[in-house]
Amino acid sequence: MLVERGDGSMIDLAADRERLHTTIAEQGVGVVYLDALLDNIGTGTNSWQSKAVRDALAPARQIAQEQDVAVLGAMHPNQSGTNFRQLLSGSHAFNGVSRSSLFLATHPEHPERRVLARGKGNLVARPEAVEFDIKSFEFRANEHDFNVSRAVRFSAEMLTVEELIAGPATPAPAGEARTSARESHRRAARRRRLARVQHDHRRLRAGRRLHACCSASR
Repeated sequence: MLVERGDGSMIDLAADRERLHTTIAEQGVGVVYLDALLDNIGTGTNSWQSKAVRDALAPARQIAQEQDVAVLGAMHPNQSGTNFRQLLSGSHAFNGVSRSSLFLATHPEHPERRVLARGKGNLVARPEAVEFDIKSFEFRANEHDFNVSRAVRFSAEMLTVEELIAGPATPAPAGEARTSARESHRRAARRRRLARVQHDHRRLRAGRRLHACCSASR
């Protein structure tokens, strides 16, 4: 469901906090999606000032805790960023306040595909990235025809945020294209094998820490 003000303007997290509380409780909402997040923090908020951003996002955290819902906020990345921290336009508090931050980008080897990878998160081991296609979907509702985009053909992917930010490799000259393509596939395969080994190693270490913790508590 779409929640907006009577005049059609965007919800302000601080000014409309109580209304959001009521709507979530009455409608049984489980996920609150703020798109784009900057439109929901108030026009007077300095998005480059850490304290102002933390104060503006405080209602979202309170709603998540009190209503037991997930709150997701979307932001457009800074195209000049060379690492995940630099991708955020505005204060780094946007990333600091969130429990987990994700990065959605074009697949570096298959431009028709999209990849969603975790950029920040300290509660669990790094999960696998999610790869998918975006396809057109037509349907009719309330006597109106709609054509929207939806994600399809999901699969797990071992790509990291760093690889997504780096983007595709520089194309080779025409005479070297075939050899370069084979080498590119080999490097990609090696990266995936290494990523899987690192992923399994992190899971093993996490399991050992959990076992040690449980053993110590007995």
